[in-house]
Amino acid sequence: MDYRKLIKFGNSSYVVSLPKSWTEKNNLKKGDTIYLEENGNNELILLPKEIKNENEKREIIIDVNGKDIKLVNREIVAAYINNFDTIKVIGRSIADYSTEIRNRVQNLMACEVLEQGENYILCKDFLKVSELSYKELTRKIDIIVKSMFLDLRNIDDKIDIVPFKNRSDDANKISFVIYRILKLITKNNYVNKTLDTSPLDLLHWWYFAMKIEHIAEGIRDICYYISLNKISKDILKKSEFKAIIMHLSDLYDSVTKSFYKNDHLLALTISDIKYKFDERCDNYLKQHKDDSSLIEKFKSLMKEINRIARWVYSN
Repeated sequence: MDYRKLIKFGNSSYVVSLPKSWTEKNNLKKGDTIYLEENGNNELILLPKEIKNENEKREIIIDVNGKDIKLVNREIVAAYINNFDTIKVIGRSIADYSTEIRNRVQNLMACEVLEQGENYILCKDFLKVSELSYKELTRKIDIIVKSMFLDLRNIDDKIDIVPFKNRSDDANKISFVIYRILKLITKNNYVNKTLDTSPLDLLHWWYFAMKIEHIAEGIRDICYYISLNKISKDILKKSEFKAIIMHLSDLYDSVTKSFYKNDHLLALTISDIKYKFDERCDNYLKQHKDDSSLIEKFKSLMKEINRIARWVYSN
């Protein structure tokens, strides 16, 4: 670390000398403009120019040789989240991975397979992340979850799992994009300055987005369970069973309201209701022990709702 002394300059300014090596490295000369930024941590950042990086193209190569397809898919998702424009997957056995890779890419928003050769698959990301709003995207996930809860209220033994799965996948796609936006903002000073946001606000919305995406997955899993285990009509038509679903749905509506309005009192109330909800579920199970696995899944959703409530009143 280098040190410099402050020099008084006029009545209202101070001067700090810059290291010669840094000025030479950035081709700076007398009269050039230096950009100053405060990063929120009581630190001052000096930039030789305002960096936009909007036209910077990034490419990554993923070698599949000797790897399990699950690992390859995780590498593709990681490259996507880290805002690589081009993802080239190579390997001698690429044909064996082709279907799985295409399915994985298809589930990434605005990412497509451009071409495939004997030993490679070329994927291109067409998403302009800097033009998107992480707040608007988070609200889209919220709308998806609310629609899933609405259908869960009216569920019967002839459940069609596909719409629930598709909406959960959509929420997952959007959550990846939100993560990409947040990573871009934290790494690109120009984008951060343009959006005029704060690290705390980013963290606040990121946590909320991840939690409601988890709730979407939870609703999907409940529907899977009902479909695969062929829950009887009698269980699904029980008035208390229906009431538990409606109660959970109403609590989700309330906790999202507390987040958007930063309503600490409402969030505290919801957190307190969590224990009453668990007690209600336990009382139900005393009379209907065969429903235990399904009720536990409802209690898991309540945990996620409570985590959002605690997040709201703790910030």
